[in-house]
Amino acid sequence: MAPALGLSTAVALLLTSGVFFTAGLSLVKVVKAQGWPELVIQGSGYAVSAVGIGVFIAARGLGLPPRGQRRWVLACGGFMAASLSCLIVAMSAGAPLGDVSALVSMNVVLAALLGRVLLGESLRGVHTISVFCSIAGSLLISRPKIIFGGGAAVGDPDVPSTAWVGYVIAPVGGLLEACTLICARKCRGASEWHIAFALYAEGSLMLWALALLPGMQPQPFARPAAAPAEALGWVAAMTSLDLPSMVLYSVGAMAMPAAMTATVGTANRMIMGFVAEGLLFGTPIHPLTGAGAACMLVGVAIMAFFKGESVVTTAPDAACEAGQPEADVPMDDDVSSVASFAAMEFVGIEAQTRDVRHAVQRLRSRFQRRKAPAKEAIGQQVIGAAGVSGGA
Repeated sequence: MAPALGLSTAVALLLTSGVFFTAGLSLVKVVKAQGWPELVIQGSGYAVSAVGIGVFIAARGLGLPPRGQRRWVLACGGFMAASLSCLIVAMSAGAPLGDVSALVSMNVVLAALLGRVLLGESLRGVHTISVFCSIAGSLLISRPKIIFGGGAAVGDPDVPSTAWVGYVIAPVGGLLEACTLICARKCRGASEWHIAFALYAEGSLMLWALALLPGMQPQPFARPAAAPAEALGWVAAMTSLDLPSMVLYSVGAMAMPAAMTATVGTANRMIMGFVAEGLLFGTPIHPLTGAGAACMLVGVAIMAFFKGESVVTTAPDAACEAGQPEADVPMDDDVSSVASFAAMEFVGIEAQTRDVRHAVQRLRSRFQRRKAPAKEAIGQQVIGAAGVSGGA
């Protein structure tokens, strides 16, 4: 069981993680500027980290995560790897590091909207303000041609014409990061090393696959094969920054509420991103970019901390607190628990006053072609109705 951390310690870990994270993304820009295939180098660094962490897990005798949490460890690593891949691709397309870090802050807003849609809730006035701030901030940062005229990011002549791709992909990375935060809270019985291993193993495969896509990077393995010693140097440098960043982030995320983790983490990386752009790459902060970043930070704070009624612990979580193994909770209840948790963390509603099971089943049916037998479906409806009447 991972040791419990105080709130101040968890915040300090997230802030330190943000420093390493920004340094790692800055190194990606340097590698690309030197003419190296950054996706291949970063993917190789992830592979080295995965092997090293695997050896460490075996040496420490940590074994596998608890049976009921293995799928959440895999999901947490997958979402985190996909989010980082989006950020790297966004920067490769030409979007500045500070802009990308600011756009990722939409993760809290997007997660809250997802929770509202999942449970059929209407947005309150304060949440509408948060959405407006986030949309306005993203427009001020990206400054699309149709609204502001000229090219993307008007006033920044060094930004390439393909930067708009990065401005589109960065918010997607924010949504994936929100999913990471939710899954991390379901992995409290696992070690942070399990999450880090899942991240690097899945991330290396994602980045290598992206590098091989047509039009991404021509002959991605040619230069590393021609200069292997220099390539190993770049890989070692990236690994020394990525590994501590992800381990610290995983530890902090498991010890803090998801909304607070998103707020502290994104605000820190947003500030560090703009600082790195100014100090390392000499990119001035456009006034509209600064205003947009402020709007997005306000939107994140509103969505994260202005919640509704107090929440009630769901049955699966209560079972875990009572000492019952999570693996004994049925799969449908487990999925419903995560859906409820997402809404509670980012929206703040009482999960027991709504039939979350039916909403989850409707979403799952869209991704599964086969239908459950009619008898089983009727039984689930009866159980769901009994749960609603009992909660009332």
